[in-house]
Amino acid sequence: MIRFHGNPPCPIAVVHGGPGGIGSAAALAEELRIRLRKSVAEPLQSQNSIHALTDELCTQIQQPELENPLLLIGHSWGAWLAAFAAERCPERIRRLILIGCPPLRKKEGMEAVRLERLPQDSRIRYRMLKDQLLRTRGEEQNKIFRELAHLCDRADLYEPADDLPDETFRYDAPMYFRVWGEAELMRSSGALETCFRNLSVPVAMIHGDYDPHPAEGVFPILRESGKCSEFHLLKRCGHTPWREKYAREEFFRILAEELER
Repeated sequence: MIRFHGNPPCPIAVVHGGPGGIGSAAALAEELRIRLRKSVAEPLQSQNSIHALTDELCTQIQQPELENPLLLIGHSWGAWLAAFAAERCPERIRRLILIGCPPLRKKEGMEAVRLERLPQDSRIRYRMLKDQLLRTRGEEQNKIFRELAHLCDRADLYEPADDLPDETFRYDAPMYFRVWGEAELMRSSGALETCFRNLSVPVAMIHGDYDPHPAEGVFPILRESGKCSEFHLLKRCGHTPWREKYAREEFFRILAEELER
């Protein structure tokens, strides 16, 4: 399924994070439509393996409602998925933008950073929810996953913008466990890094200096392999720049420039 913000054809597609945060890029897509006056496609993920998700995204960006080639933007886990698609069908993508891309090699300490940023009662709640998440199933598991994601979001934001819209999207915990487990194996085996090194499309990175996913886990690898043409480090910015009070204007200015490249 693809959700459209504006009337096709769409020169931009935005890939949401997670895995299992279905529709979490809606606010970004809508804000891009308003600010850039361009139609934006929001491909929604529905599969439970990396191979199937990559197939799905490649099929989605080949639909006639999307321009060929297009600007493909991936956020968080969506940055990895967008890269998988760019490796599989590079002829459909003129430029790849990675926002808050997780490290390509295993980095310890990200959870500790998040916990340190949360107040004591939220830390206790976080640990309890994480334990419950593994012992529940069905809709109850999705509810726990949602609350845990909200706590992570609190830790990942430097300072939320004043006028943020209410975001309602679907959480799919089984998708998260199936896909993220596979992604972790790709990272530990080196297959993930190989995929990024194999990219043939131009790549730009946008990263917040407060993001617990360290930029040094991605950019030096891409720079060394000659794959990243632009790196933008946003000050006073966490994992989701479009929701940040101090960085969002600079973030959208950068995206506007990238669209014109």
